[in-house]
Amino acid sequence: MKILFALDKYTHREGGADHVARGAVKALVEAGHSVRVVHARQGSPDVTEGPVTVSSRPLPARRFIRDGDYLTLRWHRPWQEIVSREIQDFGPDRVLTQNRLVSGTVAAAQEAGVPSTILFHGYRCFSPTFFRGQDALTAPPPSFGSLPWRSRLKWPLIRRCLAQYATAYQSATQVIANSDYAARVIQRFYARKADVLYPVFDLSPSAKLPSLTPAGPVLFIKPQPIKGTETVLSVAELMPQTRFRVVGSASAQLCRRLGALENV
Repeated sequence: MKILFALDKYTHREGGADHVARGAVKALVEAGHSVRVVHARQGSPDVTEGPVTVSSRPLPARRFIRDGDYLTLRWHRPWQEIVSREIQDFGPDRVLTQNRLVSGTVAAAQEAGVPSTILFHGYRCFSPTFFRGQDALTAPPPSFGSLPWRSRLKWPLIRRCLAQYATAYQSATQVIANSDYAARVIQRFYARKADVLYPVFDLSPSAKLPSLTPAGPVLFIKPQPIKGTETVLSVAELMPQTRFRVVGSASAQLCRRLGALENV
């Protein structure tokens, strides 16, 4: 089977979604499928990774507005055109997609009469605040009143963005959730059944790993509020004799807070 995997990030390797995508491609190739990857990236040449061609396609520059919801809407049409050209050139039997560019990918696949599959990864498609740490099965759906004041200012934009995600998830031929829990969340918000496939990871280390000891540092990856930054800061303050290593991009304000702790 020929499979086109169209997504926002593939070669960045900075988060879980990127690694899951690479693991899925590796598993598909090992199963005998022919895979081509196209992802959104500015100014990068096409590369070949074994039997897989990875094509980089630029999207309109961010200019002055860097809001994620605005860009998700703005990129829908140009990404649909990019995927349409890739479908015409490659002639896939199925199109895979995930994350922020699912709407343009699914629309292009529908237009070409090719089955599409969404690999679910993350709550952005359900809530701009990722439910703020609440249980996604019981948290109230996003609304003007449920959002923080900063987000309320752009509620019409958020509503359009969520509607675009809903259209993609309800139109795709297949949706694959990364857990039974996620499948129930998809059922709740989009009223459709999702198949469950746990993430495929390539766990082979790229370099020799240091030996682990109880006195070793505590590792925290991607310092984001939704991933527990405040908890890590509090624990680091309570355990000054323990070393903490924080990996990932952070705002200038957070960098100052982390830098004020000698054990981080």
